[in-house]
Amino acid sequence: MSASNSDLAVIRDCLGDPAGKLRPHYQPTIDRTGRIVAVEALARWRPGNPDRPRSGQHIIDVIEQGGPGMALTNAMVAESFAALHRWHTAGHPDLSLSLNVFVGDLGHIADTVTAAAAALGLPARRLTVEIKGDASQQRVADTVRRLHHDGIGAVIDHFGADRADLGWLAIVPFDGIKLDQWLISGIHRNPRNRAVVRHLIGLADELGMHVTACGLEHPAEVACVTDLGVHRYQGFGIAGASTDGIISDLLADGMPRVG
Repeated sequence: MSASNSDLAVIRDCLGDPAGKLRPHYQPTIDRTGRIVAVEALARWRPGNPDRPRSGQHIIDVIEQGGPGMALTNAMVAESFAALHRWHTAGHPDLSLSLNVFVGDLGHIADTVTAAAAALGLPARRLTVEIKGDASQQRVADTVRRLHHDGIGAVIDHFGADRADLGWLAIVPFDGIKLDQWLISGIHRNPRNRAVVRHLIGLADELGMHVTACGLEHPAEVACVTDLGVHRYQGFGIAGASTDGIISDLLADGMPRVG
C-alpha cells in the first residue's frame, strides 16, 4: 500500500488536533491464571469521524512510508503512560504496558520512554517496547541493550511472520517473543505449526524469555497453546482493544481463567 499525501495529511491533522481524534486503545494480555498482566497500547481512530480511515494497520502502513512516526509515538506515550499511572494508583501496581515502535524511532525510543516514565514516577520494569524484525539486527540489539540499561523490557513482535528468524534470538537479548497469528490461527488443526510452537516455547524457556500467543480467536486455539506451554495469551478470543475505561472495569472485575 502506498501512502498518499491525503493519508499523511489526515494523520498529521489527527496528531495535532486537541480533540484527540487519534487515541490509544488497550488490548489485554493475560497469564495462565486469567490475570491481566499487561495491556498493549494501540493507535485507533476516534469514533465519530466517518470520513477518516479506521484501521490501526492503515495508520502503521502510512507512517512506515514516511509519516510522522515520532509524533505518534510521543502522543501514544503521553496518553498511555498517564492511563498506566491511573491504573497503578487505582490498586493495580503490577500491571505492565507495552508499546510498538517504528523502525525510524529506534534511536530515540529509550530516551522517550525513560523521560516519560520518570515524569510520572512509573517503574521502568512495568514498561515494554515491542519491536518487529524489519530493522538491522545490530540496530535492534543496540536499542534493546539501551532499554535494558534503563530497566525497560523488550519483546520481538510478529515472530513467525516477519523477517526475524531464530538468529535474532541468539543476537538480541529480548525478554519475550510474541508469536504471530500466522502460527497460531487454527493451530489445533495443524500439527506442523504445533511442532514449531512447541520447540519455540522450549527454546524461549532455555533463554529465559516468556512467550505470548497472539491472535487467539477460538477456545480450541487457547486450549492447544495452553497444552504446548505458552506463558501468555492475547487476541480477540481473550479481549479486544478497548478504551481505558473498559480496561479499568476489566481490572476491577477480573477475567475468566484460561486453560
